[in-house]
Amino acid sequence: LQSLFTFHMHLLLGQERIAAYNAVQLTYAGLLAGLLAVFYLGLGEADLWCYATCAGLAMAGAFLVSLIAVAKALFRAPKASAGEMFSAILRYGGWSQAGNVFQTLAYRAPYAVLERVVTGGTALVGIFSIHTYASEAIWNVGKSLSLVQYSKLANLDEAQLRTRITLVFLKISGA
Repeated sequence: LQSLFTFHMHLLLGQERIAAYNAVQLTYAGLLAGLLAVFYLGLGEADLWCYATCAGLAMAGAFLVSLIAVAKALFRAPKASAGEMFSAILRYGGWSQAGNVFQTLAYRAPYAVLERVVTGGTALVGIFSIHTYASEAIWNVGKSLSLVQYSKLANLDEAQLRTRITLVFLKISGA
């Protein structure tokens, strides 16, 4: 269910439908918060099983909203052979998964090094972790801008226009 939801979200990005993308994300967050409130405040339930149930129900609701949001585009999609589609999926999906593996390793490596090399490792890993979360919060603005920028650039062929848009987003982000 989550992979289909993610697929729909990428379709919305590719179509530059940022408002629909945000609406679906807010639907998930709102449903999750509401269901958790019902389970915790209304039913007095607060365990892992309740969270998993709420997350699953929220994902199902958000998936239905995303399905409605992308339904028209699915019927207008260009027709390609199954072989062409499979080849494209392997080509782009492989690079994407390799990037995910390297990103995960880059995120986890400093924790392992700190714990093993530095005296008082566990305490320092905790402090480092808090600082990492704080720095990631600062990057949220840039991540949000890059989401919009990605959807714009993915649909452009002209290199000069892509460069100009990138420079505008760079100035907006304050980098």
